[in-house]
Amino acid sequence: DRGGKTLVHCMAGVSRSASLVMIYLVKYERMTLRQAYHYVKSARPVIRPNVGFWKQMVDYEKRLRGVASVTMVMTNQCDLPIPDIYVDDLKRAQEREQQQQKVSVNSLIRQPIPALSVTKRRGYSASNLRPITTTLRRSTSPAVSSSSMQYSLLSPSPSRKPRDSLFSLYTSTSRPFFSAF
Repeated sequence: DRGGKTLVHCMAGVSRSASLVMIYLVKYERMTLRQAYHYVKSARPVIRPNVGFWKQMVDYEKRLRGVASVTMVMTNQCDLPIPDIYVDDLKRAQEREQQQQKVSVNSLIRQPIPALSVTKRRGYSASNLRPITTTLRRSTSPAVSSSSMQYSLLSPSPSRKPRDSLFSLYTSTSRPFFSAF
């Protein structure tokens, strides 16, 4: 009432606290769930409420207003419904993954380096005055086919890491697109 500020947080600030703030905005600020999601995401871009929280929030908005602004949809990548808001994010993630695979395949197959001048080709190592030899190898590993590319949208809860550092949670790892738990 007095215009004060409140800090809402959870361990990583990605799912639980975001869901709480979003549902507060739906109930007290009269935003739709979709508006609340975009509002919170504009303040904290890494939010990604899990699909269980989404289902509860969609049900709550439907009970509160009679209609839901977000729908849970089925996709080919997941056996459970996900919020329609995530469908575009999922498509972008797939495109990014395909682009990264193309880049990694292209980096494995390198074009031959043009021949150097005779004086530069006959370089010697400073340590023992041996001629430097370089061989170019071409990777024989097959490129990863796009059919084997699968996106895990649901995963079991990750095991807790030892708390060596408060910031160890934020290290970049290869994680599924969403987690259900």
